[in-house]
Amino acid sequence: QGIRAYDRQHLRRLLFIKKAQQLGFTLSEIAQLLSLSDGECHEVRELAQAKRVAVLRKLTDLQRLETVLGRLIDACNANEDPRHCPVIESLVSESDLGS
Repeated sequence: QGIRAYDRQHLRRLLFIKKAQQLGFTLSEIAQLLSLSDGECHEVRELAQAKRVAVLRKLTDLQRLETVLGRLIDACNANEDPRHCPVIESLVSESDLGS
């Protein structure tokens, strides 16, 4: 009734998949890792290095986003006109650039 029994090998595979997901690997990448589990370590290292580069790019993007949001919040805090919102104004002017 909703309870599954796994043998030791299946449990190890499930734990492997969960840990890999926690490290940010996609299911496709995890499939690659599983296929390489008996292969050369340098191939696995290359996948891990590629994932690390992607993570570093995301961190850079998130840091940039945090800086922009901080500036917008500061602009709101300094705003004295309740009918004027620096955040909304910024979003409108940014969206105009993309059209």
